[in-house]
Amino acid sequence: MPNSRRTPAARLDPRGPLVLDARTLPRRPGSARTLTRTVPAPADLHTGLAGIPEGSDLRLDVTLESVTEGVLATVTAVAPVTGECARCLEPVAQTIEVRCHAPSAGRCSPRRARNTGMRVPLTPDGRGCGNG
Repeated sequence: MPNSRRTPAARLDPRGPLVLDARTLPRRPGSARTLTRTVPAPADLHTGLAGIPEGSDLRLDVTLESVTEGVLATVTAVAPVTGECARCLEPVAQTIEVRCHAPSAGRCSPRRARNTGMRVPLTPDGRGCGNG
């Protein structure tokens, strides 16, 4: 029987557009690396009434910072959101900007990242940003 208790990080595609390589980050706390990346939005960025359309541009401004506990990813994401008003059901569309912090304590320390090629995931549903 397949192991159904696998952690989300175990299923992580290291080549995925929402996975950042932390191997080049220096091990000294306070060391940082910044990058900007525009990727196609995955299908699962939505709630009941609104969401980011699959394939639309998702701009990510990322700072990877080496901290004592591991790696901290600070991400600002900018993307279009479409949906409908819960009150009148009229369509709505706007661009949103969201900032979050994704600590990767233990599983992605700079030393471990350098030695084993660990990655920092930035995906929804417990697979990244906001999930330590």
